[in-house]
Amino acid sequence: MFTSRYLLLLMTCLFSIAARSQTVAHSAVDTSIYAILNYDSSVDMAMDEKFNNAKPTTLSIAEVNDMEPLIDSSYQDYNGHNMHRQLVAPLSAYRRQYVAVINALGQKEVWINFFCSFFNTDWKHHVLIVDDGGICFFQLRINLSSKKAGEIIPNGVA
Repeated sequence: MFTSRYLLLLMTCLFSIAARSQTVAHSAVDTSIYAILNYDSSVDMAMDEKFNNAKPTTLSIAEVNDMEPLIDSSYQDYNGHNMHRQLVAPLSAYRRQYVAVINALGQKEVWINFFCSFFNTDWKHHVLIVDDGGICFFQLRINLSSKKAGEIIPNGVA
């Protein structure tokens, strides 16, 4: 009887320790400022640089996190080379829409639409299409397969 209770207690402790040691994926990017949208014709209309023969695919939280250093580097490079037309600071002032595709070469690419946080639409479900808008709006493409970012494309000024 004593052995059964001891064994039960030991197993309970081991399960408890194992449960606590499991890792949960957390986003390095504030999930309230981004949405992952599906690729469709409305996304194509919003893009300055279109994908050729792209197929929709999924995007994970880990992939969003993996892109953050590339996004930050592109943002810093743009502002460093465009002193006369810098983007709004800080980068966290922008909301983001991520759209993932598999390109014609079979590589995973992500188009990211950035816009000022005070813009109020149903942006978590529908791509935001803006003409002009200046430095409050910009786009960036990242090739996840090669871990390379394109250049930031800010919207024009009316």
